[in-house]
Amino acid sequence: MVDANLLVLLLVGRANRHRVAGFKRTSSYTVQEYVLLEQFVAYVGGVVATPHVLAQTSDLTDMPGEEGARVRLLLASRVGISTEIFDPSGELVKDGLFVRLGLTDVAIAAVAARGQLVLTADLDMQVALSARGLDVVTFAWLRQILMAGAD
Repeated sequence: MVDANLLVLLLVGRANRHRVAGFKRTSSYTVQEYVLLEQFVAYVGGVVATPHVLAQTSDLTDMPGEEGARVRLLLASRVGISTEIFDPSGELVKDGLFVRLGLTDVAIAAVAARGQLVLTADLDMQVALSARGLDVVTFAWLRQILMAGAD
């Protein structure tokens, strides 16, 4: 499972990898990092999502014109082939992490509690999931591997 920010990177890169550095939501990433994310997703066998992550991703892919339409169509196609795990919001907000991390991240934590590995760009989420003994990897860690491999 990837968080919404990384799912945005995945979709923007798939639509036009040369836009990764120029789109406001992915400008902190490089094309090389997008490729690394693609490799990770392929390695783990695809993307697991929650309705909360998909909704947040839809909101964050606010690119104008044809490019934005292409990204949203890619999101629509992902919805059809991704494993989507739903937990009622009323249950999720009972989690102590809700106040600190918000609904989308608590939904991700619920999926992680079912044994799903989480890849996140959010250090706060990584710390919270790790404190619960859940499987989580930060994208920063993958970046370090990328840089180490470049040496």
